[in-house]
Amino acid sequence: MMLKVKLAVLTAVVTAYIWRDTFDPESVRGARVLVTGASMGIGEQMAYHYARLGAQLIITARRESALQKVVERCVELGAQKALYVVGDMSDPADPERVLRQAVDLLGPKLSSSSPGKMPML
Repeated sequence: MMLKVKLAVLTAVVTAYIWRDTFDPESVRGARVLVTGASMGIGEQMAYHYARLGAQLIITARRESALQKVVERCVELGAQKALYVVGDMSDPADPERVLRQAVDLLGPKLSSSSPGKMPML
């Protein structure tokens, strides 16, 4: 019986160690992030989350007027930089064009965050 208790305690300790929160918000500060589908829904909220963490953002979606509003809000929330590129990720030519523009605007080493489906390239 005592062995079972020790095994249960050991299992709990190992599980707690493995599942501990190791995310460091400072690791995102200044990071260059491309968020697709950022004019509404999950993509918009992801942009706001990265903005609160101080990232440099490039957001993309089809509707320019919505992107302008999201960029303004991202700056208010603390994004180091917030820019947008209008693009339709369902158009086979647009993902490459958007990525090129993003690299031109923020430089290489972008992280990409895509809440929706992306076409196979």
